[in-house]
Amino acid sequence: MDNSYRASSCSKPMSESTVVSSKLLLGLSNRISAMAKNTTTDTLIDNLLYLKRLRGDSVYAIGKRAKMSPRTVSNILAREQEKVSIEQTDALAKAYGLEGWHLMLPNLPRDLVESPHIAKLFKNYIMATTDGRALINLVAEREASYGQEQNQK
Repeated sequence: MDNSYRASSCSKPMSESTVVSSKLLLGLSNRISAMAKNTTTDTLIDNLLYLKRLRGDSVYAIGKRAKMSPRTVSNILAREQEKVSIEQTDALAKAYGLEGWHLMLPNLPRDLVESPHIAKLFKNYIMATTDGRALINLVAEREASYGQEQNQK
């Protein structure tokens, strides 16, 4: 693999998990920009419906794991409940092994559901210095650009 597209300040090649995390971060950045098109509640419900289909869950199973009544879960998924509380969001996310903020990402990426890399990447990004964040952004942009070039071949 040609590493010439990598950030020049990187002294050694990135690991495969770093490359995957960089791609995920850039993809999530693009998805976040789509957030203005939907309300937060719409995004939350769309993601819950996606997870429900992905896992083949029943409303009863979700309610049991979230420690909520199946009726409440059903009302949320049917958009019959006007607002979903932070506590409900956290409980529903926890039912899928996620954090509440995951459910706020438009078009929840399957990679996020199946891989711990993105949560670790966000945590590292938050803890990084300003220069470190700039480098993470640069690497993610270059990796995404390189990935698009490879997909076009």
